[in-house]
Amino acid sequence: MYFLAVSTWIVVSDLALEKMDAYTLKNTQLFKGLLFTVVTSVILYVVAYSNYQRILRKELDYKRMFEGSPHPILIYDIETLRLLKVNQAFMQRYEYSEKEAEKLEIMELCLPEDKLVALDFVRKVASKPFSESGTWKQITKTGKVFYANITSHATVFKTRKARIIIITDIDEQMRAQNAIRSSEKKLKSLIDNTPDIIFMVDIKMNLVTYNAAFEAIYNMSFPERNGLRTPMPMQEIPATMFGEKWLENIRQSMQGQTIREEDMYVVPTTGREICLDIVMNPIYDVNDQLIGVGCISRDISERKKTEEQMTKQLSQLREIAWIQSHELRQPLTNIMGLASLIEADAEDPKEIKSHVSLLHQACEKLDDVVRGIVKKIRG
Repeated sequence: MYFLAVSTWIVVSDLALEKMDAYTLKNTQLFKGLLFTVVTSVILYVVAYSNYQRILRKELDYKRMFEGSPHPILIYDIETLRLLKVNQAFMQRYEYSEKEAEKLEIMELCLPEDKLVALDFVRKVASKPFSESGTWKQITKTGKVFYANITSHATVFKTRKARIIIITDIDEQMRAQNAIRSSEKKLKSLIDNTPDIIFMVDIKMNLVTYNAAFEAIYNMSFPERNGLRTPMPMQEIPATMFGEKWLENIRQSMQGQTIREEDMYVVPTTGREICLDIVMNPIYDVNDQLIGVGCISRDISERKKTEEQMTKQLSQLREIAWIQSHELRQPLTNIMGLASLIEADAEDPKEIKSHVSLLHQACEKLDDVVRGIVKKIRG
C-alpha cells in the first residue's frame, strides 16, 4: 500500500511539472521533495509509535500476568538449568527472595531422592513446545514439602532459550486424597481380616465387591477385563452359592428394608453345613440415592452348638431339681423316721432289727436316686 501510494505520487507530480519553466520547476521539485520527506516521516513515525505501543502493551500484559498470577511461575535456562526469573507467588510459596531464587538451579526445588528422575525429565521436555509434567513433590527453602502440578512451555528470555514453568499447589487436595486412600486401605484391611462374609450387590443385581472371607468360603474371584475387575451378575453365580431365597432377600433389601435371619448353608468348597446369621442392609450414596445392598453373614455354628448344649444342660438341671424335690425327699424322710423309731425302741432287739432292715432299703433307694442324678449330669 505504501509503495503504491508513493509511486502514484511520484508519477502524477512529475507529469504535472512537465510544462513549467526551469526556475519554477526547480523550486517546485524542491518543495515536492521536502513535502514528501515530511509526509513519509510522519507516516513512519505514526506506524513505528503504534507498533511500539502495541509491544509495550503486550509486555505490560505479560508482566501483569506473570507478577499477578496466584500460581508460582518461574523461567529457567534450558542449558544451565538456572532460574532466570520468578514471580511474587513463587517467592511466597518457596520462601526465597528474588536474588536467592536467581542463584538456584531447577533441580534444587525437588526432593534429593527425586533429583535424578527430575533431571532426566527436564532433558526430555527441553525441546517440546508444551509439556504437562504431572504431579511432583517440591521443597521450600525451610524444608517444607508440598505437592504441585507442573506445566511448562518453551520461550526465549533475553535472547536465551528458556522454559516457563507454572506451578499449581495441590498439596491440600493430595493430602486429602492420601488420607482417604489410607482410610480405605485400613477399612479394607479390617474387612478382609474379619471372619464375617461381606459382599455388596449393586442395583442391577451385580456382585461388585467382597472380602477375603467370601473369596475363601466360595473359592471364587472376579473376572478381569483389561486388568480391571468387572462386576459379576448374580444370575451367573451357581445356585449352590446363592439360592433363590438369597436373591429374594436381596430384592427386598433393594426396597429399603433391612433383612435379618438365620439359615443353614452348605459350604460349596467343603460340603460342610454351617449356620449363618445373615444381615442385609440397603446402601445409599451422599445424595441418599440407593446404590445397592450390603450383606454381612456370620458363621454362628459354634454358638448354636453352645446354645443347644446349654439348653440341654438347663433341662437336666430342671429334672434334677424335680428329682430332688420329689424322689430324693421320700427316702430321706423314711431314713429320718426310722432313725427316730430305732432311738425309741432301743431296748427291743427285734424291733431294732426290723427298723434297720427298713433303713437299708431306704438307703438303697436313696443310692439309686443319687446314681440317676449323676448319670444325668454326665449326659
